[in-house]
Amino acid sequence: MTGCAPFRRGHFTKRHFLTAYRQTPTGKVNNQPDRVDDLGEPETLDRTHRNAERLRHGSVACFAVFLDERACGILFGMRTVIGVAGLCAVCALAYGQDAVSAPALTFEVASVKPAPPADGRGRTVRATGIPGVPFMKDPGRFTAENFSLANLVTLAYDIPHYRLSAAAELNLVMFNIVAKMPVDTTKEQFKAMLQNLLAERFGLKVHWEERQMETYELLLAKSGPKLKDAVADPPSGVGDAPPRPTGPLGPPTRGPDGFPIPPPGNQSWMAIMNGKAAMRGHNETVAEMASKFSNQVGHPVTDGTGLTGKYDYTLYWSVSATRGTPAPTPSSADGSIRPADDMDGPSLFTTIQEQLGLRLQPKKGQVAVLVVDHVEKMPTEN
Repeated sequence: MTGCAPFRRGHFTKRHFLTAYRQTPTGKVNNQPDRVDDLGEPETLDRTHRNAERLRHGSVACFAVFLDERACGILFGMRTVIGVAGLCAVCALAYGQDAVSAPALTFEVASVKPAPPADGRGRTVRATGIPGVPFMKDPGRFTAENFSLANLVTLAYDIPHYRLSAAAELNLVMFNIVAKMPVDTTKEQFKAMLQNLLAERFGLKVHWEERQMETYELLLAKSGPKLKDAVADPPSGVGDAPPRPTGPLGPPTRGPDGFPIPPPGNQSWMAIMNGKAAMRGHNETVAEMASKFSNQVGHPVTDGTGLTGKYDYTLYWSVSATRGTPAPTPSSADGSIRPADDMDGPSLFTTIQEQLGLRLQPKKGQVAVLVVDHVEKMPTEN
């Protein structure tokens, strides 16, 4: 507790306290005072408030404590006793409960460099160390290889590409990133760190807008569902089941038809090679399938099937056929989608209908879109 000198009504005591509490980079508060300033003769509230405002800068949040008989609670003779809780209460009264912003979350160190040119064999796009993502066992170290600005922005704001404006323009240049962070960094903290890195190195400025766009609802096809119930995972070490991979998967192999071959095991997986795509889902709800399909068709997909089970599936489709597929019209007899497929294979619309017994019904909806106001194509130096 702190003793207070005598005071006069309507003014502050000869000594009042400005105690600065500095926030650490981790967001914790250091409760040791940085300084106690003697501001000399009594001052009025307005002048002292201005002085306190001038002292508040950077990451230092200054709490001004004004001691008079109206602000401090317990009077013993000519001394006022005030505790830590009282300090906070007086600060709230004096400043009108001003909010103090926490320091921006940043990586401890980060390197951002343009990726080397492709060597004719294509590019491998991969990332490790993303908090909250299964099978990424490199905590405290985020790496991204051959990531475009569109990849980085959608990762930072946790949105699919169709919710990013000008995504095509941000896919022209690839970057390699290595960044260090605390091993206990959460997914939300990681997103804030990456957002701040993009703002610092690329000058990224964005805002949100509600826009109307085409959406799809996943419904039962006329033929009925053809989904397979999920097979339970065997207990670890039981039977001859191959061990589950614990790190990033290597490049996939291709079958005689040119489609990627899923790796051993049953974990969720997807690969695209030369315009041919394959996707495996394990123990997934239809809502989870819809979320994955939305990324491939470039529009929001919601679940309207009413199915509540969990399912396993493996799908194969042509990317070019999917992108060239005209949207099904609501005037179709049952909403079935039978667009013309190309030589690479069926579109995803056709695959969903024929292999899963589901269909995508188009409609219009409002979608929150992240609009890029400004971004530099190349980063500042490390």
